Parts: sequence; C-alpha cells; structure tokens
Amino acid sequence: SICMLLFFYAGTLLQTELGFHGAYLNLWLMFLTPTLLFLLFARVRLKTALHLAAPKALAWPGVLLICAGWVVLILQLGAWHDALLPTPEALEEEMAAIMQWDTTPILLLLFAFALTPAVCEEVLFRGAILSGLRGKMPAWLLIPLVAILFGAAHISVYRFLPTAASGVVLTYLVWRSRSLYTSIAAHAIINGVLLLIQTERLPDAVIRFIL
Repeated sequence: SICMLLFFYAGTLLQTELGFHGAYLNLWLMFLTPTLLFLLFARVRLKTALHLAAPKALAWPGVLLICAGWVVLILQLGAWHDALLPTPEALEEEMAAIMQWDTTPILLLLFAFALTPAVCEEVLFRGAILSGLRGKMPAWLLIPLVAILFGAAHISVYRFLPTAASGVVLTYLVWRSRSLYTSIAAHAIINGVLLLIQTERLPDAVIRFIL
C-alpha cells in the first residue's frame, strides 16, 4: 500500500518533472527502495523473503520456453484486448513522448523498460508479497491474487488484463522454482522482446516469425 501511494503521487510528480528518466527512477525509488527498507526494518532474512535461492539448472530451459510461448500469446492477447478496449490515442501519444522511442539509444530503453521493471517489480510482487502470503493460502488462490495486485499496480484499465495475465506466468515461475531469479529473467526477456518489436529494432524476418 505504501509503495502504491508513493508510486501514484510522488512517482507521478517525478515522472512529470523528469520525463523519460522519471519513468524508471519511479520504480527504483517508489517500489524497490521502500520494499527493501521495510524488509530490513522487519528484520527478516532477505534471501528467504525475496526467494533469492538459485534455481535448479533445469529451470532455465523452462524459463526460455515459457518466454518464447508467452511473447506470442501476449501479443495475441494484446490484439484482442485492443479490439475490445482500445487505448485512447492521446494516452498513446503521451506514453510515446515519455518513452522517446525514436531518440533514445536502445540499451537505455532496455535498461529503463526491461531491466528496471524486471528487478523492481519482481522484488516487490514475486519477492516480498509472494513470500508474505505463501503458506497463508493455497497456490490456486495465491498465484492469481499476486497477479491481480501486479496488474492493478500499473494503474491503467487499458493495461490491467495483459499485465495481470503476465503476472500469473511470472508468479507461477517463482512458486514452482522457488527462485526470484527465474521471474526477473523472464520479465526482462519478455519486456525486452516486446520493446524491440514495438520500436522495430528486430530484423523484419524475426518480427514476421513471431507475429
């Protein structure tokens, strides 16, 4: 709740003032930092609370296979979602202005919109929240609950369903592997591939194969 309030109020101001840089600083300052401070204040073991154990070796091929399949599925889900609930053109223009697709180097874009969410959002949702609720409810309730919170945190009715659906996949990865590293990797890969497609930085042959 504290993270969400900070993200909505202080983060909105930060993003308004700093634009592109405010978008990723928002996550580091309003999601990651309060989460780590809270866990340190609560005197819990970070390794346990954040699922920082290394996964088994066979988890990594599973992560790659899930990412490959989910990128295709999320693109189709996004197309259906846009047909039923299209994002307003003004909002798309505002997001494009913030993200600066055409003028920002691709490595900086990947850092801001692939790596940063992968670390900051996973520490909060699949780390602190998942470990806090694990053991208090069955998996069939826990996984969708964390996914719904993840979708709601993006504060947009136009992004809720696709984001919550991705949250199910990412939460399942950590629940199954018992390692946050799997969801961080998957989150970064999925966001990175979608970013490269959206900015047309992938070769045409690859885009045609995925689409």
